[in-house]
Amino acid sequence: MSEVCFKDSGIEWIGEIPEHWGIKKLKFLGKFFGGLTGKVAEDFSKEEQKGYSPFIPFVNICNNIVVDNNKMEYVKTDDNDQQNFVLNQDILFMMTSENREDLGKSAIYLGEQTPFLNSFCKGFRATDLAIKPKFLVWLLQGSRYREYFGLMGNGFTRINLRLYPLQNLYVAIPPLQEQEAIARYLDEKTQAINELISTHQKSIEKLKNYRISLISEAVVGKKNLQGMNNGN
Repeated sequence: MSEVCFKDSGIEWIGEIPEHWGIKKLKFLGKFFGGLTGKVAEDFSKEEQKGYSPFIPFVNICNNIVVDNNKMEYVKTDDNDQQNFVLNQDILFMMTSENREDLGKSAIYLGEQTPFLNSFCKGFRATDLAIKPKFLVWLLQGSRYREYFGLMGNGFTRINLRLYPLQNLYVAIPPLQEQEAIARYLDEKTQAINELISTHQKSIEKLKNYRISLISEAVVGKKNLQGMNNGN
């Protein structure tokens, strides 16, 4: 395997990147679009019903790297609605948060439906064939990008991210084949980690249930009565 040479990216917070990678502002790689507008609280529902269409809530973006298609919410719509649809492979950003750690979190939508997007979010649709959306969403999870979004936030009670720093975000771009390999590797590794976490969580839940049962038996059950009868 040949040794990888690095070069200065020219962007201080990114630092060095592999010599054969490029760098480009996000606004030159695609276009941004907004979430729902002109809606009031009564227009939203957590349950599917007639006259309502699915939309992606911000928690579905905050908690996932790939939008969970089973966790949509719903908004009242009609034929006159002029809203932006989310399409397959769009990347979605949280533009407001109660803390800087969640600000700018992103997730990719992979689905056949065309849902709407939450009002507090922005969507990005890649148009430059030099970037693979799945690689891009993984890149944006990196610590340097997460720190960038935190620093760009404004506000106190709620932290908000303006569109300008998102548009002018520098993106490191490997060759397409390398992007695909990186994304595939991270998909496989994170799936394995998530399965391991799930297994441990199930074991923890079993132990918790056992602890509750043990305490219940010791306090009000047979074991307590037997211990008392034995003088223990």
